[in-house]
Amino acid sequence: DKNAEVPDALLRLGFGFVEIGTVTPRPQAGNPRPRLFRLERDEAVINRMGFNNGGSDAALPRIERARLKRHRPVIGVNIGKSRVVDVADAVDDYLQSTALLAASASRRRAANGEGSWLCWVPVCAITRATPAGSGTGSGGSGSGDSDAEEEQQADIVKAPLFDQSGTIEAEKLVQDYRISSTVKADVTEVTIHGTRLMKHENAQHSYNYWIGFGIPAAEGNTYYAGYGEVPEALGEPVASIADRTYEENGKAYNTVYFGLKDRDLEEGAYVVVKNGEEAVTYKVSFDVTLAPVAENLQLWIVNDEESYKRIPSDYTASYPWDESYLEPDNAAALPWLALSYDSNVTGTVDIQVTKDGEPVGIIHHESSTVNPGRYQLWHLTKPAESEGKDYFDQVDPAGTYVVTITKDSQTVTTEELVYAPKSR
Repeated sequence: DKNAEVPDALLRLGFGFVEIGTVTPRPQAGNPRPRLFRLERDEAVINRMGFNNGGSDAALPRIERARLKRHRPVIGVNIGKSRVVDVADAVDDYLQSTALLAASASRRRAANGEGSWLCWVPVCAITRATPAGSGTGSGGSGSGDSDAEEEQQADIVKAPLFDQSGTIEAEKLVQDYRISSTVKADVTEVTIHGTRLMKHENAQHSYNYWIGFGIPAAEGNTYYAGYGEVPEALGEPVASIADRTYEENGKAYNTVYFGLKDRDLEEGAYVVVKNGEEAVTYKVSFDVTLAPVAENLQLWIVNDEESYKRIPSDYTASYPWDESYLEPDNAAALPWLALSYDSNVTGTVDIQVTKDGEPVGIIHHESSTVNPGRYQLWHLTKPAESEGKDYFDQVDPAGTYVVTITKDSQTVTTEELVYAPKSR
């Protein structure tokens, strides 16, 4: 009985006692609706009422009137912390309700004649109201130790990831993807975890390292989001968040995505959800590693049949080994510089070669794709037939070679390769 309005009527239904509350010292509206959810498949209910009640002062006269009934009903009083009160001041807040309501709760007389509490229930001293979308607790009563509120998890989910270009399968976009959270007095701390997050295209055709989480959708929710600390002035709301709805276990969530390209992940991000006079703040941390532009880079000199066989089969199947490659006047004469790698990006990629620290060649791949076994071949000197071939315009191929692959501002580099021809 939230506000001690019908305790006597409930007892007439046959219950042995009635618990009123949760009551807070100050009246409060609780969480925005919807705040009660039925999970039919799980045969469960999620209650996020948020301690909506008229306050201790309003409940007191009703409790006292009920206690005057001839049959002396057994009434328990459940108290909670006011939402506007900081956790540091919680004890004083509970004591305010205790001083006002404890005398009206039911007592029993022990055999030795001493009074003892029967239904005075200050259990909410170890729980608290949860803002809309921030907690999975009952929002009413509970039990546990004094650290329970620090461990309360938010009612949020990981946002689904899709590559709208169709290049990368959804399950390959990120590994070990999960969300963890802790609900605190004035903020919900969220950590997004993931490894090898791939750069991909979202529904707005923006190419970035997208990742995010879902907040329970509610009519009237307005979202503000950004990177770093929450500013004093939130600016314009992000309308697209409320427009994106994702359903999980029969419940609707609005998804918030963050692009991590060129971002300092240490600065984090924020989301503020407003609904009427209520506001919930999410402080976001990123425990995320980004997939490199390319990996498994191999750099070697092709100067005989054995080294030629290291070239990916996509090439050698079309151009099998030919002893004539060893002849200096052959159009495909060796030696070559060979690079193989696994690509994790799409679009334009720059591949630069340096020898002894100086650039000797650069290639712009305008249509790189995400796949393993990509390769690039260069003639170390200008071949007899150079049309359409990649080569270094140099006389002496000896030196230390390094290849760097760049996409946007991200780069990966091979180990140094020293080439010293036998004839030298």
